[in-house]
Amino acid sequence: MVQEVLKEYVRKRRFDRTPEPLPQTEDTVLLSYAIPKAKLPEKGEKVLMVSTEPHETEYIHFEGEIPFEEYGGGIVKIYDKGKYKVVDADPKRVVIEFNGEKVKGKYVIVYLKDNQYLLTKVEE
Repeated sequence: MVQEVLKEYVRKRRFDRTPEPLPQTEDTVLLSYAIPKAKLPEKGEKVLMVSTEPHETEYIHFEGEIPFEEYGGGIVKIYDKGKYKVVDADPKRVVIEFNGEKVKGKYVIVYLKDNQYLLTKVEE
């Protein structure tokens, strides 16, 4: 699934306008997602999750403000830190167990279309 996302990213990317290089392996990128209204689901609840462009791992600790007129502009905040484990995965669905400082539990991520996913908490 990660390789498919990277291939689609490279296909759509406008390197002439934003020449930031992207590593081509999943071990060297941070996949990034936005959750509208920044609300994580409670058990059984579903929320929309939208993938954003991946970043190099050097950005893992970056927090700050990127001028809005620049590529990737906006406020960048780290919401949580911790570990995760992929429990089960297939091309349309991933079950992940998070053990972060704030986010804990088992979640299911289901691919909907384009860069949209459905995030559901299934266990504490």
